Amino acid sequence: MDNNNQSSNNKSYLGFITFVIIVLLATLPFHYVFYGGVFKVFPKDSLTFKDTFVTENDIEKLIERHNSANFWDQSSIRNESLYKKLTEEGIIVTEKSKDDE
Repeated sequence: MDNNNQSSNNKSYLGFITFVIIVLLATLPFHYVFYGGVFKVFPKDSLTFKDTFVTENDIEKLIERHNSANFWDQSSIRNESLYKKLTEEGIIVTEKSKDDE
C-alpha cells in the first residue's frame, strides 16, 4: 500500500511540474496587455518575466515617466522594449511634429 501512495505522490508532483512548465512556456514569450477593456497578446523581444502582464495602470505609469523625464531619459525610455511594442501596437501614440503634417 505504501508503494501505491508513493506512486500517487510522484504522479502528483509530475503533474504539478508539467503544469508549471506549460505556464512558463505560455507566459515567457508574450506580453499580455489589459487596457481600456481590451486584451492584447503580442510577442516579447526576449524570454523574461519582466512586463509579462501589463495593465492600464502600468501603461499610465510608463507614459508619466516618459513625459516627466528629460530629453536623454525620454530617449532611453523610447528604446525600452515595452515602450516600442506598445507604440507599434498603437497603445501609446506619440504626438506628430509639425514637420510630419
